[in-house]
Amino acid sequence: MNPHDFLALWKLGELTLRTNAQEARGYLEHAVQFNPELPQAVLAYGRALARVGEKRRLSSSFVVRLAPEEDSVHYHLADASRRVGRNDDAKAEMARFEELARKKSARTQAEGREMIDLSRSAPASTDGSAPGFSPEHDPTHQ
Repeated sequence: MNPHDFLALWKLGELTLRTNAQEARGYLEHAVQFNPELPQAVLAYGRALARVGEKRRLSSSFVVRLAPEEDSVHYHLADASRRVGRNDDAKAEMARFEELARKKSARTQAEGREMIDLSRSAPASTDGSAPGFSPEHDPTHQ
């Protein structure tokens, strides 16, 4: 086990956050110290700070700089702002979350339609085998 593995510390902090925010805060603080460029760890650390009531250390600007187009960042910041009584900030972050979530949904729908269109335009196999499959190319049939 490596006590400096920031990914393991982040995951451990995420899991612990469900039951013990103070203990999770320690794991997440170390994860952020080892890699402050991991937005998921920074965001989880912010959630832990909000849950243990450390309002003075809660800062959203760093997380937003790391992942400004990630909708979940803005959702969690809205929740954290609401928890510490920053209602105007919470409303602004929730509006940003909703905007980014709508854009993400539209992109996902467009990609889905594109995949459907591609599958409709692909030539159908007449022998029932998967496209590109040939027993001669199967390594088990030599």
